Amino acid sequence: MAYCSAAGQGSSDSPSRGTRAPESLNEALSEYVSASPPSSLLEGSSIAFATIDDIDAYASHIVAHLGESGREGMPRFALNRSTSEEDVRKAFPERWQRNPDEPNWGRAWLLRVPISDHVVGHIELRGGKTPQEMHRAYLSMGLRRSFTGRGLGRRLLDTAVDWARTQKNLEWIDLGVFAENETAIKLYKRYGFMETGFRRDAFRLEDGAVVDEILMSLRLGADR
Repeated sequence: MAYCSAAGQGSSDSPSRGTRAPESLNEALSEYVSASPPSSLLEGSSIAFATIDDIDAYASHIVAHLGESGREGMPRFALNRSTSEEDVRKAFPERWQRNPDEPNWGRAWLLRVPISDHVVGHIELRGGKTPQEMHRAYLSMGLRRSFTGRGLGRRLLDTAVDWARTQKNLEWIDLGVFAENETAIKLYKRYGFMETGFRRDAFRLEDGAVVDEILMSLRLGADR
């Protein structure tokens, strides 16, 4: 997915295959993220706007998701795998509260599964830093490893892009993706994103990897 640089509360219901209440969000998901989740779990998944009340669940998801970058068959997609939940809590709520015509605005959507309402995926649009770029938004997204390859990335994109098309000031969505992340690049191309640039040696990661970046953009169109 587009690389991550960051970086409502779940209920106390226990997983369907256990009787002890989970001690953390990640523990409740542990038996599902280690293998393919059942179809019934995905059928009950939902996508909704993130609010301030969701920040703890979101922070837990982001930290777990970034920790999967470049591990167990996953491509590298994160600038930093050691982000803390506190770092995420500090970075996101302020921009979620800004209007889309203000610099540094943000809107995020969370993908949840009906096991204590846990977050297993996200997508975010962020505005630019100056009034001169308010016609563009930057996209980032991600899914936990066991939930990839099931059409959920497309669902997240549909949700964010459909919302963006309702915003009269937005004309473009931009993203950056590591060049080695072929699966994500194919998804974005199928969705209509076009390559607009390439940066060789764009990032030097904490594990010593040197990563190239592909820049992509989607024009929202004037027929909204």
